[in-house]
Amino acid sequence: MMLEPLVEQLQRGLDQGVFHDIDPVTAAQSIQGVVWAGTERQWAHRRLRTRRRARTCSALLLARVGVAPAPIARIAVPLTEQHH
Repeated sequence: MMLEPLVEQLQRGLDQGVFHDIDPVTAAQSIQGVVWAGTERQWAHRRLRTRRRARTCSALLLARVGVAPAPIARIAVPLTEQHH
């Protein structure tokens, strides 16, 4: 599941008291919805490959919420793909 690293981080935040009164799965789905809405708006203005853009957005989001680098690397776009 693509959202699994985000769910794990949200659960960790809940366990550590950073977040209160959240369901990690629902929160991850909400965050994904916001990211996709922004991504779709950008697609209307730019011609980038859908898969590459989605992977890049997901990697940036996961990094922002504190996911460790290893899970992010599994979905991140390699630098060699970014300018094609």
